[in-house]
Amino acid sequence: MGLLQSLTFANTTKKAETTLPNLVLRRKMAATLAEQIEGAKAELAGQLYVREKQKWMPTETGGKELRVVQSSFRKFWFQDTQGKILIEIRFGNKPLSIGGKPCIMVGELAKLPDVLTILRNAVLQGELDADLAIVSDSRRRGRKGKTGLPTGNGTGRTAKAIFDRAGAK
Repeated sequence: MGLLQSLTFANTTKKAETTLPNLVLRRKMAATLAEQIEGAKAELAGQLYVREKQKWMPTETGGKELRVVQSSFRKFWFQDTQGKILIEIRFGNKPLSIGGKPCIMVGELAKLPDVLTILRNAVLQGELDADLAIVSDSRRRGRKGKTGLPTGNGTGRTAKAIFDRAGAK
């Protein structure tokens, strides 16, 4: 039992970490902001940031192989007419307004990685959970399934439509 006393045990489980909606949203947003930080550092260094992801691609023999492909990188920051850098945080394709404001004023490009790091830490600490939940719900309401009805809105209309279409009324 002497070896086990040197370990620190916790009450959380893997399932709890992956199924709580606010933790999933936090993890996705933190990963996106980490990618934005890398892009900002590359722009400060004068380099082009290339986002890479793994994708299953068909081969000539009819099978599939996992390849690394380049994908588009959409910057959160932009420059206004006065030359100031602003950040518009997006979750998916929806802008995330923090405190009712759509953008964050950074000022100059040298401060951009620091501001993005502050935002990432705020997301990880749960300070933006309410704003992330609002944007996530608005994205979910806009999706439409095969029936033409919104999917994932919690009403179960899509499941009912599929059930009715199967002839079990």
